Amino acid sequence: MDGDDEDYDQLLGRPRPQRSLSVMLSNPRENGVVEFLAALRDGNVDETLVEAGSRLDDVDKFGRSPLLWATTGNYVEVVKFLLQAGASVTSKGNWHALHEACKAGFTELVEVLIDAPSPVNNPTHYSGGAPWSPLHIAVRQGHLDCVKLLIRAGANVNSVNAGRHTPLHEAAYRGYDAIMLELLLRGADPHVTSNQKRTPLHEACIQGKVKTAIMLLDINSKVNATDLLRDTPLHLTLRADHAYDIAVQLTTILLQYGASPTLLGREDDMPIDIARYSNQSYCLELLEMALELPQPLTQICKVHLRKQLACHWDDIDELPLPRKLKSFLDEF
Repeated sequence: MDGDDEDYDQLLGRPRPQRSLSVMLSNPRENGVVEFLAALRDGNVDETLVEAGSRLDDVDKFGRSPLLWATTGNYVEVVKFLLQAGASVTSKGNWHALHEACKAGFTELVEVLIDAPSPVNNPTHYSGGAPWSPLHIAVRQGHLDCVKLLIRAGANVNSVNAGRHTPLHEAAYRGYDAIMLELLLRGADPHVTSNQKRTPLHEACIQGKVKTAIMLLDINSKVNATDLLRDTPLHLTLRADHAYDIAVQLTTILLQYGASPTLLGREDDMPIDIARYSNQSYCLELLEMALELPQPLTQICKVHLRKQLACHWDDIDELPLPRKLKSFLDEF
């Protein structure tokens, strides 16, 4: 029936409807990508572009260019062709093909786009709030390989978005420890604060990310740092009312690293008050014990040694220490 309609249009002298290249690449079900790839193989891409009535940087009704759609579909050869033909690597709205590749974790395309070259950092001038950098996106989605590629290409590990969150905030919030380590080794600042004056440690404690919190404490994150509402990481841990094991682990660790059970928070309440009125008796006992008894010298020494090792914790195996001491340093 569709073929009959086309013949009828031709008989009436009507021009065939043209699809832009963005439309061709956005809907694989209509074989647009197949057509384009076939033309690419046959060396007839220029003809295909003319037939599509498309310029390289035309955008569709969604504001997406052919390069964005090709990146979304992971069509590597199409992306390479478009770049060689002069397609712009940037788009309006501060969301570019590199963001798209980082979101999906398409490492090959990330490399191709970086080599184009696509900007790996936010522009100096932009409209509205600070946009998300490609590194923010790669971290948020948990794509370590993309993170490494971006950093190697010069991505700023301390860039901020509209909420003044750095990539480290994003990694801490989600508990992406391998990404955390990569960022810290490349110079990420663990003390930087967001618009809410929250550090990455605040974010880790809100989400109950125990291992992440330990990593941040080992690099000397301020355990009693207060956010905009005066809450410390310990306040936020208890307000989150985590499951028993997470609440106990986080409370224990924060206390071992010097968290105060008596600092006043957003409602003029102390951490010990929160544990009491939220019926977290298991944490309340830990907090009361911390008030009654000072940290033992062995614990103080452990914390000091762990902070000395910081991000190089794996190096402990190379130190000339007794096995029992190594186990002690690794236990909480």
